Amino acid sequence: IPSCTSDGGVDGGPEPFDPDVHYEGGFRLLPPPSSSCGAATYNLSNVTFSSSSSELVVQAGAFRMTETPRPSDESFDVTYTQNNCGNYRLTGTFVSSDEFTGTWTASFFGGCNICGDQNQAVAGVRTP
Repeated sequence: IPSCTSDGGVDGGPEPFDPDVHYEGGFRLLPPPSSSCGAATYNLSNVTFSSSSSELVVQAGAFRMTETPRPSDESFDVTYTQNNCGNYRLTGTFVSSDEFTGTWTASFFGGCNICGDQNQAVAGVRTP
């Protein structure tokens, strides 16, 4: 029988998500979004979350995606616009402190309009 821990988690089970604590750290993306199209070349196998009292930042390779104000629950929606190339978006919901499910979206314009848009389901797993 699982027992409660002093921090509110359950022994043997995932810790509940707390936005004041768990919007920090590295996560492996599965499957990793990637593109090999000219200026829109990337392979995002890992992302790093960091937050302040006013903003959530998710660093995904060269993309510094943000959400302002910082979300107050387990759902997030971060975006980044690359000049004359594309809009990038990662949305998701944490199912525990160590895992989220979400969607990676990339839409291309300007110098990257020859690239195909992306809309891909992803999962994030916290890295040690």
